[in-house]
Amino acid sequence: PGIAADTVNQHFAKMSAELEPLRELPKHGESREGVVARIQRMRKYDADCEQGLTFAYVYSAGHDHNELLHEVSGMYAHTNGLNPTMFRSLRKMETEVVAMALSLVHAPPEACGTMSSGGSESIFLALKTYRSRARELYPHIKHPELVMSVTAHYAFQKSAELLDLNIIYLDVDPHTFAPSLDAYRRAITPNTILVVGSAPQYCHGVLDPLAQLSSMCTELNIPLHVDACVGGFIL
Repeated sequence: PGIAADTVNQHFAKMSAELEPLRELPKHGESREGVVARIQRMRKYDADCEQGLTFAYVYSAGHDHNELLHEVSGMYAHTNGLNPTMFRSLRKMETEVVAMALSLVHAPPEACGTMSSGGSESIFLALKTYRSRARELYPHIKHPELVMSVTAHYAFQKSAELLDLNIIYLDVDPHTFAPSLDAYRRAITPNTILVVGSAPQYCHGVLDPLAQLSSMCTELNIPLHVDACVGGFIL
């Protein structure tokens, strides 16, 4: 972390030396060419996604595909998914993407889904749903808990703090970086409303024991949430 922070600080200092930081609104506007030139000078300090060095952040299928994305994104720069009655094409694309995703995971006919801005929001929406479910089915649980490995995505912790959920953390094996099924069983209490598994986990690309977790959660009638944001979608 220290080395990464130093590298970021060095690049930022170099960029700031080349382009004086804007600390207030300019008194005079900039030309179109000036704006583009400034952005281009800043962009040279960014990683190049087409070189395959931005895994988990940006995925590139090649220059031609990126050009297609640029063209389509430009067509939707002035739309807003907040109101599907005004931007009907966004609603159509969302329903089609959700339907394709459900088909890929062999979801039952009653399954549904929604699109979010990214992984962190998706995790937050999922935890909110599990909390609402627990409030309806188990109103006697006043301090709901979720059980997960310390290697689970950090968004679970952020979301739990916002939703007033307690997390029971599990340590992982120092060699395999995976938690044991016994650790999960020992951590479950009458307040457990959710078990979390990763496919794979963000830190080391290791799969949690999902098949065993699925059997255990089915046995105990506890929801199992599988976080598959880093490639596990195609497992």
